[in-house]
Amino acid sequence: MTGNFTKTLPNIFTKTLGKQYNITIEGYGHHCKIIGASGVSHQIDVLTSESDGLKTYRTAIECKYLKKKVDKDVVMKLRSIMDDCNIQRGIIVSKSGFTADAKKFAEHTDIKIVQLRERSEKDQNIKKEIKLADIDFFIHTTIHRPQVTKIIAKTADHKDLTLHEHDQYRILLKGENGNQMKLFDSIMLFKKFLHDQPPFKIASKCYTYPNHKLQIGEEMHDIENLSFTGLLTIIDERQKKVFSLIDHVWLIMEQIFENQIFVISDYGLIIHNQT
Repeated sequence: MTGNFTKTLPNIFTKTLGKQYNITIEGYGHHCKIIGASGVSHQIDVLTSESDGLKTYRTAIECKYLKKKVDKDVVMKLRSIMDDCNIQRGIIVSKSGFTADAKKFAEHTDIKIVQLRERSEKDQNIKKEIKLADIDFFIHTTIHRPQVTKIIAKTADHKDLTLHEHDQYRILLKGENGNQMKLFDSIMLFKKFLHDQPPFKIASKCYTYPNHKLQIGEEMHDIENLSFTGLLTIIDERQKKVFSLIDHVWLIMEQIFENQIFVISDYGLIIHNQT
């Protein structure tokens, strides 16, 4: 028996079955030994006990991590140990399955046989992942959003030019010293102003640009100022987001006689496979 298999079974029992069905692990591994009525000491891979309130039942579990199938000799040996030690139940767990004689003798002697293996790509009918639970998050968000409703450029000859926010990167303001900026910069300045205003109240602001030219495409205009009108809006958003907790299938446990398959997750959760 290999160490990985020895550790796997006790962990499954103590973490999952032990909690659900009050199964007690009396011992496991090389140090798990019991003396029978014959006076002979027997080593058992895993020894458990459970009570129905009236009587305590012990179970001997043999774990065979072999490349070949378990034969009838292993079943016969476990049956002999159970009889000598007055152990009521026996289970043999194999990585590679059982021979036909082993299956027949196990059924005759009422010993359960289980194949426990790692999941492979051959297990097409078994899901790779297990959905453990959904977690709901309710998010309440309040967004303060400044909105520009009007932009007017006053030219040096006292004409009003209506500008549009979607042109904020195309319209340029050029000064006498060669400095220039985009309309976007003035819009951001006005939006910062709106953040300090009462919500949903129309507000206006004028910015003077003496000796500046306004370039709109190929057109050039001498301007005096830019005036903005807008308001601060509030958007109230309530959202529900669902996050799923997913665990990956690690082992597959097949109970031969009962024709049942269980999947074991990375966290030791045992779930009956319905597919």
